[in-house]
Amino acid sequence: MNEPGLPILYVTFTPFTAMKEVNAKIGDHLHMISYTMREDRPIRTLLLGEFTNVHKGGQGNLSNEIANKLEGILGKMDFEPGLSFIFMDAFLSSILSDPKMADANYTSIEAIEYPSVARVGSMNLAIKPEVADEALQINWTSVIRIDNQFDHGLYRYTVVRTAEGFWGDGIIDWKDNT
Repeated sequence: MNEPGLPILYVTFTPFTAMKEVNAKIGDHLHMISYTMREDRPIRTLLLGEFTNVHKGGQGNLSNEIANKLEGILGKMDFEPGLSFIFMDAFLSSILSDPKMADANYTSIEAIEYPSVARVGSMNLAIKPEVADEALQINWTSVIRIDNQFDHGLYRYTVVRTAEGFWGDGIIDWKDNT
């Protein structure tokens, strides 16, 4: 979703989706980072595809709490505007989950949440880097090695090193796990 030369932080909600998104192969080393959103700095996010999921199946890919809120929003709409809204959500979701999608401009919001192309049923989040710096805190970070790859987007991996802490200048203090 980013234009050349303009970075975006891409995150997902599960390690296996992240591995599938980068097309991890046996022997690859990946740097995995877990984030938490700061309570005092929410991220303004455009959510695509979840209204359609809630409309079609009664639940979404995100939490039941979010699905219930979305269902409440849909329930307050008159039929025709609600149907138009669902069509637009499904259309935009399909565009953003198309692997051939390119050259789009998404500058007016802080993040876009959209269905994963690589792993059906998973959601991804594209966040502007300055927003990520302000709104996210690192829980942990590790380097992993992909040991085996299975069907259905599952992997066996080994944690090679784990961060013990971070220096003020951004240097990571690593602990080797091997």
